[in-house]
Amino acid sequence: MISILPVVAAWMGGWLTVSALGRPGANRTMARHLLDLALGFALGLGATSTLYFVLLTIRLGHVPSAVFSDLLLLALGGALRWRRRAQTPAEAALPPGFKWAWLGGAGLAVAAAFLIGSIVHTAEAMPYGDWDAWAIWNMRAKFLASDNWHGSISKEIGLRSHPEYPLLWPAAVAKTWSWTGSSGDPAVPICLSALASLTLASILLSGVWLLRGAAMGAMSALVMVTAVSFWQYAPLQYVDIPLAMFMLGSLCAAVLAESQGWEPGLLALSGGLASLATWTKDEGLVFFAALAAALLAAARKRALPWALAAAPAALLVASFKLLVSPGTGLWGWPGGDVLHRIGVILRAFGEEILGLGHYPAHPLILVIVCVALLGVRRPAAPLWPIIPVAALAAGYMGAYVSTKADLAWHLGTSATRLVLQIIPLILFCLFLLLKSPVSSEPAAPRPGRKK
Repeated sequence: MISILPVVAAWMGGWLTVSALGRPGANRTMARHLLDLALGFALGLGATSTLYFVLLTIRLGHVPSAVFSDLLLLALGGALRWRRRAQTPAEAALPPGFKWAWLGGAGLAVAAAFLIGSIVHTAEAMPYGDWDAWAIWNMRAKFLASDNWHGSISKEIGLRSHPEYPLLWPAAVAKTWSWTGSSGDPAVPICLSALASLTLASILLSGVWLLRGAAMGAMSALVMVTAVSFWQYAPLQYVDIPLAMFMLGSLCAAVLAESQGWEPGLLALSGGLASLATWTKDEGLVFFAALAAALLAAARKRALPWALAAAPAALLVASFKLLVSPGTGLWGWPGGDVLHRIGVILRAFGEEILGLGHYPAHPLILVIVCVALLGVRRPAAPLWPIIPVAALAAGYMGAYVSTKADLAWHLGTSATRLVLQIIPLILFCLFLLLKSPVSSEPAAPRPGRKK
């Protein structure tokens, strides 16, 4: 148990920081508190592990780097929270209620209980995770948890261990190991992976809840947790779920910022989370660039806090890619019939979507039912969040078209995980566009005369 205490410290620092952002007191409902906790975990994990890596590169040592990064975020978050308390709270503006929303919440609670049981069962059988976990992320974490961090990017570890990949997740595991001197303890990546999975579901639930009501939040999260791929990969310690966590958190914070008149604090949170996505996996670069373009078009000069908050991690990723990363020769123009390759790719993704579940609980069926029963809002706004999601899908297509690897092998080993990355983003945008179910409340009685 002591091996996960640093995780709690990073989470607390992130929660203090996130809860200090936005309008003071605005929408401080259960939904906002849950969203603060979820985004706090994402920010705390990402910010402290990024700082840990930076301190390693200046040779501070892995133990002092781990301790200092967590304590610094705790101090910063505490200072922001104390300063924010002195400001005047804003009046909350809540979405309409629905008296049957508790049914969706009950179904989601049952699904979450089964999901946690599945994570525990799989962790007992596979404590070091599946291939990507022990051959890429956890192995590189062992180098970062020592004074030989260069080993995590050396070609000597083998190309199949991808030394060119970003290092946020290995750094998060290594930082926790360094705190407690428990390098190699599988409890750390198991805990981080499980928390990232639950955080991803919580961001979708609370974000849609806060913007469109409890019923919509419960339905969106329930659709996601019914996906077979989410159940499969939640306990396997792959980084696709943390990547989805950062991307969804960034998009949710940006939409919430718009709902509060482009609130600078929430825009800064969105920018920070988007840049952390780029430091998690390469797919985050496409999302980051597209979200930056969308916000620039929608918010214009008011998007400056987003850019300023995103700059530190973005500069780190650019430096890593240009100066440190060994690179890979996997991408290029493959030649041949491009239209045929596109057809193969579309067919593979169609099969992945059909394989997300089984009748009658297939996520696609649930989505169709929700669209049919609720309908699309008029006017259908906001539409700009669709831009980074569409760009991410286009990035997937471009990567498969340009891969030099065998296309069938490449699709077979990664298409499921790419679908898992984008599903939460699609559901978030979809449920923002649907009408909210609203209870018909009787008119309040007129006050009688005083006797």
